Amino acid sequence: MGAYQLAQEDFSAGVARAAEQNVDADMYGQALIWEVLKMYAASGRSPADIRSEIQFTLDNYDDDDPILHVSRN
Repeated sequence: MGAYQLAQEDFSAGVARAAEQNVDADMYGQALIWEVLKMYAASGRSPADIRSEIQFTLDNYDDDDPILHVSRN
């Protein structure tokens, strides 16, 4: 299983659990973003590198086909 498929499955399961527990979707999304940022920082990535990663994702995101345009893999 690839990284993107694994992330999609985990994300879908997390969204479902959050909804079951009446957790606001925007709050859950923000919590996920913070966890990703913490993971990047824990792996030794600098704040500038993390900002670059996020900017790359935003610059290349395409609603019609997000994986094709966002993934560096």
